[in-house]
Amino acid sequence: MRGPTLTRRQAILAGGLAALSLAGCAAPREGTPHVVMLDSGVTLHPALDAFAITREGPAASTPHGTQVASLILGATGVGRRLDAGRARLTSINIAEDGAPSIDALLRGLDRAATLKADLVNISSGVRHPVETLEEAVDAARARGVLVVASAGNAPFLAPDFPARYESVLAVGSEAPGGAPPVGVDVTERGTDLPVLGLDGTVTNQSGASLATALASNRILGLLADGAIDSALDYPVRR
Repeated sequence: MRGPTLTRRQAILAGGLAALSLAGCAAPREGTPHVVMLDSGVTLHPALDAFAITREGPAASTPHGTQVASLILGATGVGRRLDAGRARLTSINIAEDGAPSIDALLRGLDRAATLKADLVNISSGVRHPVETLEEAVDAARARGVLVVASAGNAPFLAPDFPARYESVLAVGSEAPGGAPPVGVDVTERGTDLPVLGLDGTVTNQSGASLATALASNRILGLLADGAIDSALDYPVRR
């Protein structure tokens, strides 16, 4: 998805679950836009009653997944509000012990393709390349799934993996008045964002993982409006 090819051999399982974007050819979509979120799970409470959310895997292990989901669906007044009928979200917990697992991430990507998701949101990443992860995101793209992933919170370094892979949409947190992060495909607001916690309390949080959620929200809104037929048609905005 990027212009110049970045070095692909570096390296830490860094914070913030991110979204992967996959480009390719896909038939026009049908039905309600569907996003699979690979994160730490979602806790449902009344603030999320209006949204179509399905949960797979163990209960939420940290607040992160609930925070990310609230932004993907526009539940806190930021981005597009995507009530049931406008979008649906499947949450797959890949962080049963609190930290995301590569094996669980690989299973989640395969599951997203099985569910015929339009896009996958991954608001986390690692600093080392992982061959099986690259194969998984490439396979997702080949099956018409856009993977949207967080580039990480070190704006002067090359993005984390899987965001750094060419088949993934790398999302960075924009710095008002500053230079864009290195090697990203798109930027979104990533500071002082209102998010839902495990108990439904709204707090302000920051990070590229949340900017990634806003990118997914933007893509889902375009799909819901019929402005694009496939998430793979989403234009890169720098």
